[in-house]
Amino acid sequence: MSGANVVLAESTSPRILPGGYTIFRTDTFRLGLKGNRLNGRVIPDIVYRTSAGRTTGGPIFGDATGRYIIIATGSGTPPQPVFCCTRTPRDIPLEPDGRPDAPVTIAAALEGPLARYVLRNRDGTHTLVSYTVSDAPGQPLFQRVTRPLPDDNPSLIALAPGIIASVDAATGRTIRLSTISGVYDVFGGTVLAPQSGEITRLFVTRTMVVALVRTDTGYKLVRHDAPTWTPQVIWRGGRAPGLVAAGDRTVVFTNGSVVTQSVPGRIRNVLRLRGKLVALATDGRRVAVAERSTRGKPRKTAIVVASVLQPPGAYSPGGGS
Repeated sequence: MSGANVVLAESTSPRILPGGYTIFRTDTFRLGLKGNRLNGRVIPDIVYRTSAGRTTGGPIFGDATGRYIIIATGSGTPPQPVFCCTRTPRDIPLEPDGRPDAPVTIAAALEGPLARYVLRNRDGTHTLVSYTVSDAPGQPLFQRVTRPLPDDNPSLIALAPGIIASVDAATGRTIRLSTISGVYDVFGGTVLAPQSGEITRLFVTRTMVVALVRTDTGYKLVRHDAPTWTPQVIWRGGRAPGLVAAGDRTVVFTNGSVVTQSVPGRIRNVLRLRGKLVALATDGRRVAVAERSTRGKPRKTAIVVASVLQPPGAYSPGGGS
């Protein structure tokens, strides 16, 4: 979800160029939204090309302005963060390093003019990169600033505007919140109470942290809301939910064939799936679902957008992932 758009990425079949070079690619598209309805327009955005190996799309991180970062994934190259778009719709690689031992991009977020992403280095340490993106003519990128993260060796990291959530690798149960101030400073902040099992997935927004925890009896989904960050279990099950997404103060996740939403103090079912869920996103006001038909050939993918329950208080604009 990126402003008034749903953004999706797809990898396409390889193309063999003259001379025998094989090119693999990932394309992104915007589907315009009016409220919670798609307006029917499909706008092609960027193309990520590589000859290193087959591409596989990748996670997308948007904001309220319509911009986004995709971490383009694939075999043969490290995940590549690509920004889109300035006034000139073009792909802007943020970390074009294809070496096999290059740092790996694991999380990204947009905050005003800053494109941020976290790199996992070969020695297990992590670096936060803040890159200023300009819409003026000429070079769109300037002032690349890097800072080491306070946590020495986290097992999981999630990033949102102004905040980083990480899981302590030694135990796999403790979440640390670090705040980001401006371009330069990263401060180690709050350490949340340990979970009762191993954290296997982690999500963060400006005002919420969500953890999927594996216990001796199954899985549970736990949310922590600012300012107290008190844990609240919103779901339990024998199997992990297929997909989870977070935006503003909304969590959406699959509960069997149903997409369920959680806001502070309330849980409700949003919609029932008719096909195979392949992507899920929310910006706090809406949920977008991509489901693939399991019948007939060729199989088609449908995009469904629905309004979600609003928590008490004002909505804070922002992207979802």
